[in-house]
Amino acid sequence: RTRELSVKRKLNAMPAVFSGRNVLLVDDSIVRGTTMSQIVDMVRRAGAKKVYLASASPPVRFPNVYGVDLPTRREFVACDLSEDQIRGVLGADGLVYQSMADMEAVGQGLNPSVHRFEDSCFTGHYCTGHVDDSYLAELEASPRRGLRDTPTGTARHPQLEIGGRAERLHAELAKSRLEAELAEAGKEEKKCSISAPRGGV
Repeated sequence: RTRELSVKRKLNAMPAVFSGRNVLLVDDSIVRGTTMSQIVDMVRRAGAKKVYLASASPPVRFPNVYGVDLPTRREFVACDLSEDQIRGVLGADGLVYQSMADMEAVGQGLNPSVHRFEDSCFTGHYCTGHVDDSYLAELEASPRRGLRDTPTGTARHPQLEIGGRAERLHAELAKSRLEAELAEAGKEEKKCSISAPRGGV
């Protein structure tokens, strides 16, 4: 709710600018998707014929465990979805992501001495090698992250948050999976020792 109000305060789509036009919205990344879906809707209500999205980064699908306070994986709009499904969730007419190969090529062009980048939030490959599924499950189940930003104490899949635009079956499957994860986490009562600066992307 706070994010929704923030978008309305900061942005105002003017019909004089958007009415009758095809619009391309460019962002550095799309994480939860809640802000972008609101912007798409705002631009449509201002009269845009078509709304396309371009992300300067690849789809964010995995958490960062090295100090960047990203949401848990289940909060990512790209979690377990194809790019076309993400487009549908966001309500756009088209969606283009930066490719990993192109992004790495730019980085190496700027500094040829760098042969590998920390790209875990895009690929799920963690450079330290100790991060596995059980570690990520422990991280997400911790009191710090597992139930954050949910007034009822039940974490929700982003597809259930963005106007029901995702396919109903996919949303129900995601919800069932999440409930099972939370139930298991409650039984184990694990604690995570990792802390990260509050804020998020």
